[in-house]
Amino acid sequence: MGVFYYTIQNLPPQCNSCFANVHLLALCYAQDIKLYGFDNVLARFVSEMKKLQTVGISGDFPVIGNQTIFVGLGHVSCDNLCIVT
Repeated sequence: MGVFYYTIQNLPPQCNSCFANVHLLALCYAQDIKLYGFDNVLARFVSEMKKLQTVGISGDFPVIGNQTIFVGLGHVSCDNLCIVT
């Protein structure tokens, strides 16, 4: 089983140290990763992150008001969980 997850890096350390800030990205079979590769598994997520990096998210936010927020992809982590029956 392949498990992909991400965290938001620019939060205060006390937020990054809890599991509530670890967000599930994808689950897939390890054999599918071997067959199709990491790029195909993560292609949609990376594409959406690139769009957020160039276009951003516009809105009226509570603290900062009407702004456009840009998001960048720092890194993605993965665990390969082996289940033996």
